[in-house]
This record gives sequence, structure tokens and C-alpha cells, in this order.
Amino acid sequence: MYWRRSKISDMKQYGLIGGEIANSLSPQIHNLIYRRFGIAAQYQLLPTTALLDRVAELRAAGVAGFNVTMPYKRAIIPLLDDLTPRARLIDSVNTVVLRNGKYVGDNSDSQGFGEALAHNRIALANKIVLINGAGGAASAVIDHLIDVGAKMILIYNRTRAHTNQLMIRVKQTYRWQNVMSVFDYHGLVVDAIVNATPLGGSGHSDSAALDLNVITTSLYIDLIYRPLVTETMQIGQARGIKTLGGLDMLVYQALQANALWHDISYDATDAKEIIDHVKALL
Repeated sequence: MYWRRSKISDMKQYGLIGGEIANSLSPQIHNLIYRRFGIAAQYQLLPTTALLDRVAELRAAGVAGFNVTMPYKRAIIPLLDDLTPRARLIDSVNTVVLRNGKYVGDNSDSQGFGEALAHNRIALANKIVLINGAGGAASAVIDHLIDVGAKMILIYNRTRAHTNQLMIRVKQTYRWQNVMSVFDYHGLVVDAIVNATPLGGSGHSDSAALDLNVITTSLYIDLIYRPLVTETMQIGQARGIKTLGGLDMLVYQALQANALWHDISYDATDAKEIIDHVKALL
């Protein structure tokens, strides 16, 4: 067990459940947030291959909340007591809040993505956007795109069945028809591309997410934050494509998670100073 109830410390305990998360920056980010807002809390990594056991452990320890990352953003749902309307709509959970003794799943990725775009003065309303990926992160991006009024969403994934499943779910859940699967992105002309897969990140650094030499776009967004500049981003920059990495979204979704846990209010200045601190660590 990672934590035991203590009569000495009043610090609330939080953490990140995931698979291969040894290189995660989440503890550093959350601890910066705690110091900035005067929150008495501790945050740590909770790598696991046994999700059911890990959640049972956190319940027994009375952990006040936790984040969830790959590959458990959807697998966690049956193990929770309830979902917020937002998490139910996205069908993905990355933040769990302890409310009245029950674990309630929420999702701060969609808002975090949108706030990261606004932070960088990027707007995707009326844009054609290609999403690489069909997991929980892709679902959160789609939620934001529908909310702001994207013109068209194209979904590409190496597993065709997953691509079609996400497309069908989006049409049914959102009652929104401007979404389609693509199985070959060569020759596509889009306004923006979002990589919502781990390709190009730590542990996958030898794999480019997509070949930007065969797509026409003016914007490439990578949800990966380590490395800060992925191989695909480098290729895009060499071609004159505007790029954005995933660190800003990571910080904003962490701020949003703490707003859910601690009812804090934050602004772009808070986010920028935390982003700058984290960049200095890399």
C-alpha cells in the first residue's frame, strides 16, 4: 500500500494511475500547483498492471482523488461509483474526485486542450481537423472540437475497427454528423492535425506519429510533452508548419483537476509560470 491513514498529517493524498508512467511530469506539476495555491496535499505516481487492485487500495487508504492516464482512461469507468455528465459524454476519465465517500469520474482533458489552444491563440472553429488516434485523448479532443464548432473531424488510427467505433459513437452521442474515418491520410488537405497517440513520445521516440510530408496542413498539435519537440514537430517546423506540443495541455488539465479537487480559480498567468518552471526541468 502506498498510503496509510495518519493522525499526524492532514495532507490529502493524490496520484496518477497509469501503465508506463515513470517519466511522467505530473508530480512536479501538481506539487507546483500546491505550492502556488497553498494546498496541503501530496501527489505521486501509481504505476500498475492490476487496475482493480490499485483502485481497491486507494479506496482503503481514503485517497481524496487521482488522475488516470493510458491505458486506463476507459477501463477505469466500471470501477467508479459515478460519472459526471462530461465524462459520460466523452466516455473517458482522467480525473477522479472523492465526493461523499464515492469515487466520481470526470474529464479535465477537453477543457485542458481548449485552454492550451487559447493560451497559444489557436482557434479551431470552422476548421477541418485530422485526429491521429482513437482512444480517450482523441475523444477529449473531439469533445472540444464539437463544442467550438469545427467544420469537419477526420479520425485516423492504425486499427480500423477502433477508428470506426469512435466515429459511430461520436455521431450517436453528440448527434453530430461532420465526422468520418480515414484509412489513408496521404494527400489529405486539412487545417490542423492533432496527434493523440503515444507515437513520438518517450519510449516511442524512434517512431514518427505521422508523415507530414504527404499531408497539407498549416498546424500540427502533438499531445506528447516529452520530448518537448517531437520528431514529427521537427519535420513540421522544417516545412513551415506551426506546431504545438503537449506540455501546455498537461498543465492546464492539471489545473482543472485541482479546480475539481480543491475549488481553486486559476488564470493564464498561473499556467504560464508553471509551464515555464516545468520547461526548466526538461
